[in-house]
Parts: sequence; C-alpha cells; structure tokens
Amino acid sequence: MAPEHPEPQEISRIVREVIFDALQKKKSRFKLEDIKEGVSLTRDLGIDSLDILQMTAVCEKRFKLRIPDDENQNLDELGSIVKVLAKHWPKT
Repeated sequence: MAPEHPEPQEISRIVREVIFDALQKKKSRFKLEDIKEGVSLTRDLGIDSLDILQMTAVCEKRFKLRIPDDENQNLDELGSIVKVLAKHWPKT
C-alpha cells in the first residue's frame, strides 16, 4: 500500500526542513525563512550537487518513493523539488 499523499504545503514544509538541515551541516548563515520558491539552492544558498543527492535520499526515505537519477539535475529550487516528489508519488 502506498503512503498517503500529503498536501503540497506539508511536502514543502518537510522539504524546507531537509534543505535547512543540509545548510546547518555546512555551517551556513542562512535561516529557514530564506528557503522559499524561486531561490536557487546552488547559486543563492551555496548547496552543491552532493548536498542535493543527500537531500534527495532523505526525501526518498521520508516519503517512501524513488526519484530517478536523471531528475536530480532539476532539483535546484524548492518548487521543483516539490513537483518532482509529487510526480513520483506512489500510485494508490
């Protein structure tokens, strides 16, 4: 049985927390409220491709789904991550 699909706001909240955890590990000066749609993770927040892969793994585990490797390159913004998660949500 597939996990229940949460509301987009809930997915966004959880993804923001995952991104913030990655920023804290890098000892970044950014705050949770700095993570919003339209902000580039790499360009604006200093997250690198390894961080994105690690965040993807956390999201996959948390939401019990699989994101294809070829879509990791599209995960540079909160909205794009939420869209990819929704796209690959297990069908019920």
